[in-house]
Parts: sequence; structure tokens; C-alpha cells
Amino acid sequence: MQNNRSNRLVPTRSSSRGFTLIELLVVIAIIAILAAILFPVFAQAREKARQTTCLSNMKQIGTANLMYMQDADDTAYPYRHNVPAPGYGIATGRPRVIFYNQLLDPYIKSYAVWRCPSNPNAWVNDNNTVPRADGTFDSYGGQNSYGLNNFVFNPRRSGGSDTGITFAEIAAEADTVMMVDTIYYNTLPRNPTRLKGDPVNFDPIASGYGSYWRNIASTTWPGNDTDAIAQGKKRHQGFVVTLFADGHAKAIPYDRLVNDLTNNPMNSIWDPWKKGPYVP
Repeated sequence: MQNNRSNRLVPTRSSSRGFTLIELLVVIAIIAILAAILFPVFAQAREKARQTTCLSNMKQIGTANLMYMQDADDTAYPYRHNVPAPGYGIATGRPRVIFYNQLLDPYIKSYAVWRCPSNPNAWVNDNNTVPRADGTFDSYGGQNSYGLNNFVFNPRRSGGSDTGITFAEIAAEADTVMMVDTIYYNTLPRNPTRLKGDPVNFDPIASGYGSYWRNIASTTWPGNDTDAIAQGKKRHQGFVVTLFADGHAKAIPYDRLVNDLTNNPMNSIWDPWKKGPYVP
């Protein structure tokens, strides 16, 4: 009786055991697989959020554009404004030039609106990333996230009369591109050509603007067509945030936007007059 009781009081050795190496490797493999599946999803969600912010920026710019035109007798701003004396332009290194983001500043009052969150090299009025030979910086363009449609705001018009297009000239405001994601302050579609309805006969090729389509949705200035397409499709997962003349903005597939003048020459969203290419 005594012995049995003593045996019951002696603790027994636990029969539990740890994980085997194979079991640990299986768990690690499962975690790795889940990470490989979920991390791209998280990255896409973050980029979608940045695209939404960019879309909001464009809508604010569109509202400012309409307000400016209303105050200017339905006439848009020039894509840049040359002033006779230094001290007016606020872009670093450009005291004699006022760019369109500065013309719209009284209506927006926020530099942040001019920065696309998916452009890692974005700057506004002060391009402190590329120094010139003398150590100063040249902030030409005023900002480098959004570019105007050169057919609407073309340099020939600005260089001559220094005024922008009027609402009366635009055939279809809801179907005419005003601004898109870029790495430069103005841009054009692929294969640009002189347009029939243009009263100032702007010729993109003769003016040296033939490759400006490359800066659409890029984050650095591309050196060739292949690089341009790769960058353009990466910035917003294959889409380009686009502002239209009536003030609405939406994301358009990169290929459709860039090639719209080629694929739809008589009614292109790049053509404000909707009369097609000029035929001599």
C-alpha cells in the first residue's frame, strides 16, 4: 500500500516532443508561399492608393483650369509666359519665365497637388536633383509630374500671341485631353502630326516635338521607345491619369492613350478640333 502510494506521487516523464526538421521546413515553405502571394497584392493596393491621389490632384487642377478660363473670358493659360524682366518667374534658374503651374497657383494654393505620388523624382518650382555646371539648378517647366497636351497649349500659339486656346475652339470638351501623367511639363501622342483645325499650324515634327510622347507616365526621361513604354506602363500599373477639357479626370490604358492619334486620327482625344490631320 505504501509503495503504490509513493509511485503515484512520483512525476512521470512527459511524452511530448518538438517539431522535426521536415515539419519546420514545411511550415517555412508555406509561409514563403503565402508571402509570395500576398506581397504583390499589397504592392498593387499601395499603387492603387497612389493612383487615387494622383487622380484627385488632376481633378483639382481641372477645377483650377476652369476657374482660370472663366476669369479670362473662356481663354486658357499659355503653357508658359515669358516676362520682360527677371524677378517674376519663381522656378529656380528661370526668373524670366512663368510656367502654367504658377499661373494656376492662386486657384490651387498647394504645391503638393503638382506632385504625382508615383513619380519618385517629382519636384515643384525647385528641381534640386540635377545641378547645372555652375552648381545652380534649372527648374524649367515649373514641375515634372503633369504635362499639357501640346495641341491644345502649343508653343507656336504661346510664342506668338501668348494666349491659350478658347473654349469656343474646342469641339468636344469632354473628349479632349488637357493634361496627362508625364516627366515633363508638355507632351504629345505617338506619331504627332500637324492638325487640320489648328489656326497657327503647329508642326510637331518640324518643331522637334516628335519624341515627346516618350515622357508620358515616365519617371525619368527615356532614351528610346522601349524604355519609354516600359516606364509608362509601370507608373500606374498600365494606366495614365488623364485630365479632359471639361474638368473631369480618369485613368486611361497606356497603349490606348499614347496611340490614340494613330489609331483614331479623325476623332482623336488629342485633337481639340476633331478635324483630323492636315493634308497639304
